Amino acid sequence: MGNNRDQVLAPLAITMTFQKYDIHATVTGGGTTGQSEAIRIALAKALEHYQNTYGPILSKGRVSDRC
Repeated sequence: MGNNRDQVLAPLAITMTFQKYDIHATVTGGGTTGQSEAIRIALAKALEHYQNTYGPILSKGRVSDRC
């Protein structure tokens, strides 16, 4: 899926909402890959919670679960 930064930004890329949100996340524990996966999943869930129409898009892009 690319590097950790690409992983974290995947939900914003798939929903084309890069310019719409400013994201600040703090994580502890685990390695960088685990932390980036946790942020990616949380971001996808937050986007889906904010707008239900993002759910199918994020599921199809496989960013709302662990790959």
